[in-house]
Amino acid sequence: MSEQKNYSGIDISKTDFSEVDVSNCVFDDCEFHSENTGCEFNLDFSNSKMQRIKMQGLYLYNTNFYEADLTDACFDGAAFQGVEFSNATINGASMTETNWCSRIEEDGQWSITLARNTQLVGANLSNSDMSGVDLTGANLTKAKLSGVDLTGADLTGADLTDAVLNGAILTGTIMPDGTIHT
Repeated sequence: MSEQKNYSGIDISKTDFSEVDVSNCVFDDCEFHSENTGCEFNLDFSNSKMQRIKMQGLYLYNTNFYEADLTDACFDGAAFQGVEFSNATINGASMTETNWCSRIEEDGQWSITLARNTQLVGANLSNSDMSGVDLTGANLTKAKLSGVDLTGADLTGADLTDAVLNGAILTGTIMPDGTIHT
């Protein structure tokens, strides 16, 4: 198990945390430049072990969590824009009241948060805005999706077994079977 380190208040702009074990670390209120810098990713956590980390209330722009292990992580109140979560393990994570932003960039390209084939088993995503998020093939078994806005999201092939969807907004959502919810 890695030593708990507190990165709060530290500028971690353009830091490469790829393939590093930062489990149990705290990133609350850490600083990094969130503007589009032209770099592939502002922060790179790809293939990292990040179990039980805390990144509460952060605005994560252009951040790479590809194939990261985020089991039991806490992202409550965070905002994700242009974030790569594909193939990540986020089982048991707390992500309440998060905003999974999708918007058009100045160059006309969409900045979409990707969560393809992501493991979100038992994750708490209650009251989050996940409109437009690509969750193709995601495992959302037993996920708490109460009050989540999934407008225009893509759930093609996703596993929603025992997921709680009370009050979820599904307008225009591509459902696991490929149908579009009206």
